[in-house]
Amino acid sequence: MAVKKSTKKFIKNHLKDTLKKRKEHQKNAKKIRKPLPKEEPVLEQSSESEDEDVGFVEDHSDAERESDEELVEELDEIEYSSDESENEDAVSYKQQLENLKETDPKFFEYLKKNDAKLLEFEEQEEEEEDEEEELPFSTVQSWADGVKNHSLKALKEMLLAFKNAIVIDEDADRPYTIQERSKTFNLVLLTTLEYAPQVFDKKTKLEELNGLPSSSKTWKKIQPLVKSFLSTLLVLLKQMTDRSMLSFALKQSEKVIPYFCSFPKLGKEYLKVLVAKWSNAPEEQLKILSFLCIRRMAMVSPNPFLDFSIKHLHKTFLQAAKVTNHYTWNEINFMINSIVELGGLHLQTTYQHMFVQLRQLAVLLRDATMAKANAFKKIYHWQFLHCLRLWSKMCVAYCNPNTSDPTVLQPLVYPLVQIMTGVLRLKPTSKHFPFRLHLVRLLLDITECTGIYIPVGAYLLEVFESSEFKHNPKPSTLKPLDFQLSIKCPNTYLGTRTYGKGLVDETLSCLFRFYALFAGSISFPELVIPTMIQLKRLYKKQLSTYKDIHTLLEKLEQNYQYVLSKRNQVSFGPNDLESISQFDLSDTPFAKYYKQRQSMEQKQPKNSVPAAQIEQEESDQEMSQDEMEGEQLVDGEQELDGDEDQVQDFAMSESDEE
Repeated sequence: MAVKKSTKKFIKNHLKDTLKKRKEHQKNAKKIRKPLPKEEPVLEQSSESEDEDVGFVEDHSDAERESDEELVEELDEIEYSSDESENEDAVSYKQQLENLKETDPKFFEYLKKNDAKLLEFEEQEEEEEDEEEELPFSTVQSWADGVKNHSLKALKEMLLAFKNAIVIDEDADRPYTIQERSKTFNLVLLTTLEYAPQVFDKKTKLEELNGLPSSSKTWKKIQPLVKSFLSTLLVLLKQMTDRSMLSFALKQSEKVIPYFCSFPKLGKEYLKVLVAKWSNAPEEQLKILSFLCIRRMAMVSPNPFLDFSIKHLHKTFLQAAKVTNHYTWNEINFMINSIVELGGLHLQTTYQHMFVQLRQLAVLLRDATMAKANAFKKIYHWQFLHCLRLWSKMCVAYCNPNTSDPTVLQPLVYPLVQIMTGVLRLKPTSKHFPFRLHLVRLLLDITECTGIYIPVGAYLLEVFESSEFKHNPKPSTLKPLDFQLSIKCPNTYLGTRTYGKGLVDETLSCLFRFYALFAGSISFPELVIPTMIQLKRLYKKQLSTYKDIHTLLEKLEQNYQYVLSKRNQVSFGPNDLESISQFDLSDTPFAKYYKQRQSMEQKQPKNSVPAAQIEQEESDQEMSQDEMEGEQLVDGEQELDGDEDQVQDFAMSESDEE
């Protein structure tokens, strides 16, 4: 016979109290039974006990202990039977009570007088079944009206209903049930999420406080309610899959961020949920809402949540940066912008994180330069490149002279540039020129925003000196390579005219941008003379088919003459640094041409293909070829088997003829 639900509840809720009352009853009974000391006649034979009074009382403690042990054993059997499966047979609770009436009638009478509810088992079971009814909509409506009027009593009932609707716990005692997606369920969720923060704000007078709500005088009164609401809200954010409802929950959770900050443990758990939504949410709106909540939390309580947020965002960003394609490119850029935005809240904290991360990148680069030939693969991958993109963008955002405090991150610009230039020279082969061009663009961003001169022109001219342009290119009908989504060139593109033309276009684009940054500088003539000499030599020998190189030479020569003529008109010398810093020509011929060229490049449609897609197609073709070769081998083996059978048949026929 299966154990009933009420039996399990009795064992869970009343067994300990029953045993405790029984022990107290035994102690009281012992005190009542204990007799007064009596004087006994002195025995002549025992001289040692002359001055002692000996009392002889009947001892019933052994019998009582035996009855207690029997009771405990019987109740233990009930407890163990509750943990077994429902298919196992067990004695019902009513039958146990009848046995108890026969074995220990005194205890049964005691239960009748002191705790008659334990004996009314069937009535209790019916009451429990009646209690598990669905919560009426009218009751919830009355609670909602009370919550709107900022009633704590109504809010307490509403929070219990909110927890009952969200938290699924089979072992918990539920006074009522709320069906999911019902009218009552929606009213409980919407009312609690919208009006509970308002009640908390009014009771704590949050607007008048300078710190967290925990500093309010009424905090102790509402603390249990706040903690219950926040715990249930965390469960809701983890379980909710409906996008509109999740968006509403995130918006409402932003209002209770000061209360999350008052509970450090719940606050960290809330941040982990937000980081998960920030990285894995299916819609961009949900990601933005999650980041806004993270940013608000870091602003409300920087210690410890700013440091905690940057660490977890960076860790999640590294995991997402392993896979880069045209689907994930915008998501990775969003993550980079989010971390940069968060880092601007407190630059000293950002400095510490950036210093640690740059040191790790430098250690990886050092190990790669000192290790074997294939060690460069630990550096030349998307994760390393995106890390450099993140920290270069951080320097661009907060080392700009126009910002409030550009000197905080300024010392980290030099080690960052040193790491990039070290990576540039690690593997100077034409296969990895796309990776080099990514790094050159980052260096140009730093130069443009900070005004620091970085000689990237030499790294770009090395591309023209490579083996890719020393031989005549192979004709090809391949689609242009997408350099933005590529860090290495596929083998099918190496030595082709398609790859050579794309490489020249990207390199010239970087060269135009680099010289446009210094087109109005007083030192422009000295800067471009080595480049012009080298480009003229390369154009005559091996780059005569690329007309854009000749255009670059013409524009450099034109701007060279323009700056030189303006410089000859000044009256100060090279030692006058203050006057030199004020000399800046804005409308130079080279700068005007670069703006026109940039607008034309943006209008041109791109028909390029990323390298990852090309490599995937090549691997698919190789697999299909292997399958075809395998089928041909099988067909050939079958043909050989057929030929052997024919040879055997022919040999048998010859032997028969003989």
